Formats: sequence, structure tokens, C-alpha cells
Amino acid sequence: MKTKEIRDIILKEIPAILEQDKEVQALVLRLSEGRFADKEKTEDRFDRILNELAAAKEAQRNKWEEEAKRWEEQNKKRKIIHSSFLCR
Repeated sequence: MKTKEIRDIILKEIPAILEQDKEVQALVLRLSEGRFADKEKTEDRFDRILNELAAAKEAQRNKWEEEAKRWEEQNKKRKIIHSSFLCR
């Protein structure tokens, strides 16, 4: 049998073998450990990124609220100055 034929057979049969054979499952997991994060690591990373995004969003919201307050205070001062100027 040629290498290509063996490869084709493996590709055809591997899904069923993986479902049924725990030893083959363990081998595939061991071989892929260094290249791919497991489900728990992936979920942890995803949760961490979501938490960082939420914190950044909150910080930005607070910044905008503070800026809005400063604008409002400036507008009040301008109105007071403007109205006192008009009253003269």
C-alpha cells in the first residue's frame, strides 16, 4: 500500500476511531497539547478578555460622565458671567 492510500484510509476512519477508542483520544490530546489550549484555558482567557473589556468600558463611561460634569459647570459659569455682563 502506498503512503497516500494509507493516509486516505486514516482520514476516512479517524473520526469513528476517535469516538470509540480512548487510547487514540488520549494520544491525539497529548500530541495537540503544545499547540492548542484546552477548553478550560480557552474559556478562562475568553472570560478574562470580557472582564477587561467591561472594565475598560466602565472606565470610559466614568471618564465621559466626568467630562460632561465639567462641561456643565463651565456652561453654568458662562451663563452667570454672561447674565451679569448683560445686567450692567
